[in-house]
Amino acid sequence: MNKNITNKDTYAGIMYSMDFMYWYTYLKRRIAKGWSAEEVSFLLGRAPFYYSDFERMHNVGGALEEERMLLDRIYQDSTTESMTFHRERYEANEERLVRVNIEDERFYKDYEIIIPWALASKESYTENGKTKIRSCAVPDLTFREWKEEESLETVSDATIDIREKLNRLLKSKYFKEGRAPDEIFQVVEFTGQYHLQIFPRHLKDGLYNLIKAGLLYIRNVDGRYVIFEI
Repeated sequence: MNKNITNKDTYAGIMYSMDFMYWYTYLKRRIAKGWSAEEVSFLLGRAPFYYSDFERMHNVGGALEEERMLLDRIYQDSTTESMTFHRERYEANEERLVRVNIEDERFYKDYEIIIPWALASKESYTENGKTKIRSCAVPDLTFREWKEEESLETVSDATIDIREKLNRLLKSKYFKEGRAPDEIFQVVEFTGQYHLQIFPRHLKDGLYNLIKAGLLYIRNVDGRYVIFEI
């Protein structure tokens, strides 16, 4: 009898409450897109492990300072997950420990986020001289990330679609001045076909095939990878 083996992972990091709000927002956005952390690293023009380090809360404040604007552009969304932190008057705004527990199953990952702040479900406000109460959104700190499994047919269709688009871009001298991965992805992402979705990994594979063919090359520009034509 086969038993499912659950891999458990836990990690923690120090951050301010506002940094947690952004960190949580970007985690939920990535999961909603069905992208891996490595795919987001690719879109940022960074090394494969870069975004995984951010999600594992290594230097969250510093990473947010560098990447927030680009992440909002990549996700085409600058809103944040709504949350209201309750703080007593005597409490200072200081960095605190956030912990994440993950149970990694075959088809999904279950997340549990443990935070040191109290989140308000209601808050008071004044309107026309009267004090009123309204509800506040409370983020879900336990949730599931499903693992995407593509069929061979889907991968084949995506590969053909990307290859055709990249060849057209090459012919138009699109890469002559250099292009960042997120720029290229915005150009090739739309397929117009309901059954076909292009993921960053499809673009990455397509670009690397052209690099191996000697048609493109990668240059490090200010710490980010940029794609140029030969």
